Amino acid sequence: MRTLRNAMIGTSVTAAAFAGTLGAATPAFANSPVVSASSVCGPGYAVVGSYRLTDTTPSRPHYADTWVTYNASNGKNCVVSIRRTGYTGKRWIEAGVKRLHDSKYSVDEGYYAKYAGPVYTAGSARGTCIMVLGYAVNPKSGYTYNLLSTGPVHCG
Repeated sequence: MRTLRNAMIGTSVTAAAFAGTLGAATPAFANSPVVSASSVCGPGYAVVGSYRLTDTTPSRPHYADTWVTYNASNGKNCVVSIRRTGYTGKRWIEAGVKRLHDSKYSVDEGYYAKYAGPVYTAGSARGTCIMVLGYAVNPKSGYTYNLLSTGPVHCG
């Protein structure tokens, strides 16, 4: 079982600062997630969104994604950051989630070969928004290539 920790994350980080990380261009080579988010989060969780973790270079390589899933029976969201195929070895990767009114994110981070997470909202997210974190390191160079910090998303 992966070790999870609650991290105090400043809410002063705005989604606008990271707007360039969402909706990036298609990568120069095709690759796919190494596992499915629904299988990592468990039974009853269905994908409701994903965010590309891409390099900031002009070619915008696509090495990982942060996936958001939802379980209608318990109202919880699950987040997992998954590396894409074609890369080997362990690299730093993170996934985090919190309900909008919570003060702390649930975060999983570490040197993983495939994914960080799953992390779950502290309670039901019905009727509220969530905030999502994703972070990964370029598997080729070892340099940080992306930080995702959304504003309020998946409200409901």
